Order: sequence, then structure tokens, then C-alpha cells
Amino acid sequence: MPNTVQGTLRFLRVLYGVLLFSMALDVIVAERIAPRNQVTLSSLFPWYLAVVGVVMVGVAVGTRIHLVRPALEWLRSNSNDAASLRRWTTGAIISAVMFESVVLLGFALRFMSGTRVQSFPFYAVGIVLMLVFWPQEP
Repeated sequence: MPNTVQGTLRFLRVLYGVLLFSMALDVIVAERIAPRNQVTLSSLFPWYLAVVGVVMVGVAVGTRIHLVRPALEWLRSNSNDAASLRRWTTGAIISAVMFESVVLLGFALRFMSGTRVQSFPFYAVGIVLMLVFWPQEP
């Protein structure tokens, strides 16, 4: 694990880049090879997944508020604080995984015979949030 602000920033940007690439692959795979209309889904099922997605986004944003933001504020004044670097890294990883999970909900929905219109919001929310919360220097 990197023990400097620059090393941590580089690590997190590479991780976010890999996960963003993974999200793009998830969308491509789901749209190219997912089975089409083999099973009729309950009309409520996409809404259930949407509730799960909202909870995941809430966890990610809450993690950023309670772990990442305080760690970044502390690092602005004391860039050598190892505990703050760990909190920043942990919070950023948790939020990135939650954003990836939202995209995976759309991926799963598509493979369960959901439509493109039903899956697209999951893809869009996960990818946009990943870009909005791209790691920045403290």
C-alpha cells in the first residue's frame, strides 16, 4: 500500500481506471450476448433492483462523507499522516466497488431478460458516479 499522498493518488486513479474499464466491458458484454426475452420478468423486479442500487449509492456517498472527506481535509494540513492515507484509500475503494456494483445490477438485469431501457439507468449511474468521484489530490 502506498505511503505517500502521491503514491496513494496514483494507486487510486489506476484502480478507478481499471474499474471504469470493467464497467465499460460489463455494458458491452451485456448488450452483445445477453439472452433476449426468454423469461418474462415481474414488472416490479427492476424496481427492486433500483432500490438495491439506491442503497449502494447511499453507502458509497456515506463512505465518502464519513471516511474520505475527513481524511482529505486532514491530509491537506498533514500529508504524512498514515492513518488518514489508509482512511482515504479504504473509503475510495469501498465507494468505487459500490459504483461498480450498481453497473453490475444493470448487467444482471440484462441477463435476466431485462430490456436495454431498464438496464441503462444502472449503467449510467454507476459510470457517472465513478467519474464524478474520480480521485483528486487533497
